[in-house]
Amino acid sequence: LNQPIQGFALPTLSLDSGLAFERDATEMKGFFARDMIVTMEPRAFYVYTPFQSQAQTPLFDTADAGFGISQIFSENTFVGNDRVADNNKLTMGLTSRILETNTGAERATATLAQRQDFTGQRVGLNGTIQNPTRYSDTLGASTIRLLGNFNVDLFGQYNTQLNRFVQSSVGAGWRPTPGRSLNFAYRNVWNPPTNGTNSGVTQTDQYNAFGEWPVFKKYRLLGLWGYDALTAKTLNTLVGLQYDADCWTARFAYSQARNTSQITTTQVLFQLEFRGFASVGNNPVDVMRLNVPGYQPIAKPLPPSPYENYQ
Repeated sequence: LNQPIQGFALPTLSLDSGLAFERDATEMKGFFARDMIVTMEPRAFYVYTPFQSQAQTPLFDTADAGFGISQIFSENTFVGNDRVADNNKLTMGLTSRILETNTGAERATATLAQRQDFTGQRVGLNGTIQNPTRYSDTLGASTIRLLGNFNVDLFGQYNTQLNRFVQSSVGAGWRPTPGRSLNFAYRNVWNPPTNGTNSGVTQTDQYNAFGEWPVFKKYRLLGLWGYDALTAKTLNTLVGLQYDADCWTARFAYSQARNTSQITTTQVLFQLEFRGFASVGNNPVDVMRLNVPGYQPIAKPLPPSPYENYQ
């Protein structure tokens, strides 16, 4: 901080390689009622960045990037400009997909990946090194898109030293048509023992159910319910109602959310929108989109007039 200008430059070498094999999956035609292809795609990603001490560099907006399928194939374990991780790492992964032969639509995909650190990372946030072991946890992710617009998403992070999952999630959704969806999600995070001081503890154990559905000809109902099994309390709720007329739309939303300090925030929002003209009230669209992924307002705005920006 005593220096007027602080900075550093580090080179990074990365090499991403992969192969793709495919075959006709005639055995799946009876299940999907169409011709299918199965692929097998091994991938190897190597990254090298030399070590540079950054202890004297201020830490402003940099954070750990987390650990997931996209992060394990990345060049930097941090998000932000204040830290650059030293790397000598190789990530090996394997992906398999089930595709429709005629359209190329992806009906299922599964990925496994693990990273090996040859020298050990020395750059951390405030002296803390994430995943200091030579071999990372094994990551697995799968997405299934069945006919009828039904989907299932699975994710797991498996610790081979402890022989258990430290993070897992499952989600299922059904969206037959736009404006109709029913969804369920579950997430569990387990913190491993630290320095032998404890036996590990469950950090997150949460359930979510959300969706939207027309209840009458011009009415649409939205809802969300989030439950924390550790505290046996409701985390967040949303009840929304939307009415769409020919030239105007009314939206109402009631939401409650409990934060980490156990303080509950309540919002009551109402908006009357005159299509293509103006709106009155507090817009609940952002709250609805945040709590019900995939939600889109029924009424679409009118296209701009060609004379709107006329000069």
